[in-house]
Amino acid sequence: TAPIRYGYTKGQLAWLEETLQTAAAGTRFLVFSHDAPLAKLDYWSFHIRNGEQLLDILEGYNRREEYQVIGFFYGHTHADYIFEECSFPVVSVGCAKLEYFTDKKPQGAAAWPRKAGTATQELWDSLAIDFERERLEDQESLPQIYREFGESFRRLYDWSAYVITAYEEAERYFGRKADKNRKIYNGMIKTYFYQFMGPKPPRREKRDPGTA
Repeated sequence: TAPIRYGYTKGQLAWLEETLQTAAAGTRFLVFSHDAPLAKLDYWSFHIRNGEQLLDILEGYNRREEYQVIGFFYGHTHADYIFEECSFPVVSVGCAKLEYFTDKKPQGAAAWPRKAGTATQELWDSLAIDFERERLEDQESLPQIYREFGESFRRLYDWSAYVITAYEEAERYFGRKADKNRKIYNGMIKTYFYQFMGPKPPRREKRDPGTA
């Protein structure tokens, strides 16, 4: 059989449990990992070493009133996806590297075509956390979030913005109709891929092959 490449050692689990146990009451945790805790969330893995045990530890502390696990984040699959079968969201994020391998993703994950020298070359994810309600996102706070996002974007003349969201009023509060809008699905969740395009970059002058 093939060796298990990914996962968590017993020592790492012990460190995590000690960190949770010794934290002050009221502490909220964001957990970041290179890989997913479950093999079904990773195209490249048939088994994640001690992944189930890791989730059991986090779930156990999340049931206690004095702690709150806000979310678990990983990036190994280089795609956007939210797994919602835990008491906290398990979130896969895209990769800053210009790579997407659309044919090598777990079911339901989204990876967008990217091309060097265009706005799609760059990629980053933004996260909004409502600590008052202990959620990554709250419906009541979304209008203000998108309003501030739109105001910031309008100050960036030569930028483009790409937004993936399930919020149907995003364009309204962003303050501008998207140049392109594509309906996609995150598992069974209907979401929208809004594209707010900035000005096209100037064409690069072609160099004469004989010049330095």
